[in-house]
Formats: sequence, structure tokens, C-alpha cells
Amino acid sequence: MKTNFQWSRNRIGGLVLLPKDKNTSYGAMPYGEKVRHYGSDNALARSLYTGAYDRNPNFLRLRDKWDLGFKYYESFGKDDISERSKLYKELAEIVWDPNQLGGA
Repeated sequence: MKTNFQWSRNRIGGLVLLPKDKNTSYGAMPYGEKVRHYGSDNALARSLYTGAYDRNPNFLRLRDKWDLGFKYYESFGKDDISERSKLYKELAEIVWDPNQLGGA
């Protein structure tokens, strides 16, 4: 039986897209340690890190244009994962919006 932590951690908001080698090397590090490494990764992972919001005007413009809930997290618990899941849903709705796709 899964614990609440395991269930929460495996929700979409608890996932970060990383190359396999980086994901393996960060492994079981506590969140507070691994999040510092996210500063050099893709924008989605980097957005968890406080440094993503300093001197990054393109990212901030995108966040503000779409009123997206990007923010950094000091810790990453159950409520934070739920919040992040909502952000991923917002992103998916933008990316796959038929009006944005310009299709038939």
C-alpha cells in the first residue's frame, strides 16, 4: 500500500523532466539539495529554483502573459505538488489549445 507521500510524489506535479544521467545523480538527495542543481536544467525544472526568477525577463514575461502559477519552492510537500499539478494542467491547456494550434 502506498503512503500519502508516495502517492503525492508520483502525481504529475511532483515530476520534473531531466536527462537520465542527471536524474540518477540527484537520486535520493533531499529536495533542498537537488533543487539547487535544477538552476542549470531545463526551464520547467529551473522554475522550482529561486534563481530562475532573477534576471530572466523572457521567462517572467511568459509567466505574466499567461498568468501562470510559476514560483519557486523552499520545500516541496503534498500541497506544493498539488499546486504544481495545477500549473502543469494550465501549461497543457495552453500548448494543446486548438485555437493556438492553427489547425483545421
